[in-house]
Amino acid sequence: MALKKILIAYVSASGATDGIAHRIAADCIAYGAKPSLLDISKNPQVKNYDAVIFGSGIRIGKWHKEGMDWLLSQKDYLVSTPFAVYSVGLKPATDDPNQHKQALSELQTNVDQLAPAKPLAQTVFAGWKNPEGFSKMESLQLKMYPIDYGDYRDWNVIDRWVKEIAPKLFA
Repeated sequence: MALKKILIAYVSASGATDGIAHRIAADCIAYGAKPSLLDISKNPQVKNYDAVIFGSGIRIGKWHKEGMDWLLSQKDYLVSTPFAVYSVGLKPATDDPNQHKQALSELQTNVDQLAPAKPLAQTVFAGWKNPEGFSKMESLQLKMYPIDYGDYRDWNVIDRWVKEIAPKLFA
């Protein structure tokens, strides 16, 4: 039986989403898939894969523009291709359940733009508070965010999500 070809596509400005995409790719191998890890700047074509996992950092409630543009350009294929999406940001890093709820709502707003394509799974992951990769204005906003600088990615949460979605995407 041939391994399922999985596209792990991502867009990352600061590097947090890039790191998560690499972890997801490694997890996919463990579940018997053959992942291709590509930044969307490489313009990967969904039609060449059996399933897709897309991730983007989120800024002011929106995926990075180039990520959304790429997804919209692939929408016709996503309608018939199993896919999952995730967002990476700081709201899930806080202890405030309202922040987490808002992050999920922002993710849903982004996903709704893909209709009629609908992901089989979607989630939000905590990223990092790191001034690199941010514009001057974003760095000022980041400075005011009410958590300390640091890496808030939870690799166990990411591993569990891949374990949960594997049967849906790789079957």
